[in-house]
Amino acid sequence: MTKKELSQLYYLKKEIKQQQKMLEELEALATSCTSKITWFPHGPGIDDKIGNYVAQIADLKTLIELNLNKCLRQLNRLNQYIQSVDDPLIKQIILYRFENHVS
Repeated sequence: MTKKELSQLYYLKKEIKQQQKMLEELEALATSCTSKITWFPHGPGIDDKIGNYVAQIADLKTLIELNLNKCLRQLNRLNQYIQSVDDPLIKQIILYRFENHVS
């Protein structure tokens, strides 16, 4: 494994956290919307905000799930690589450096 491949796990975890934060914000926006009154006349330009948020939330959840699967695969690759190292100290260094991003 290259150093770049080993570093991807940290950045992937960071990306997942950012996406989860965006998901929380979208869910908060979706729950703070008022429901649409069907019997009330409305003009052009009015759209279904809740429906739009639901679609965005579904897309984001799918993206998070894909990234979580990618993260698990990368973590498995990292663990397999670490297990191939004979020196316990080097194993610890690699684990701290590339999984926890500690210098």
